[in-house]
Amino acid sequence: ENNVALICSNRRNIYGIANLLIQMSSKYNDVEFNIYPAVSPIDYSSAVLGAPFNDFVSIDLNNPLVCDKELKNKIKFALKNDFVLFIHNPIGEDGDKANFNLLKELVNDFNDELLIGIVNESYSYEISCFKDINEESIREDSTLIIGNKLTHKLEDYMVTSSDYIVK
Repeated sequence: ENNVALICSNRRNIYGIANLLIQMSSKYNDVEFNIYPAVSPIDYSSAVLGAPFNDFVSIDLNNPLVCDKELKNKIKFALKNDFVLFIHNPIGEDGDKANFNLLKELVNDFNDELLIGIVNESYSYEISCFKDINEESIREDSTLIIGNKLTHKLEDYMVTSSDYIVK
């Protein structure tokens, strides 16, 4: 009997490591496994920023399986339909910023006044209007949260109000 532990950190479950494990184990009759969830980058970023999510879309900005046209359509759909965007993998391999530049172009054309939160793994974060984004703060392991029309800054936090809250 062989026991193997697969420990994934950072954003691994977003990229589907559990999915891969389940698919691989289905090919063998005698494989038993357990999946123990950790805090996801979505939960981590939300906790650090405050409460930026209500309805949101998660987009991998540098997924090699998604073509440029599909990525552009996904971002446009999310913006047009007033979703908060959770962006992971903002910078591609070797510092490639092509898809990040596409994101910037689309958000700037839509509404550059939307709030953006940049969260890094050291609990450091920044909140600004998209037009004032500090690109120097964005790394491969950063996550970006782009708010919708109900997102606002409240003290040092980024909050997205629910439609049903009375002002």
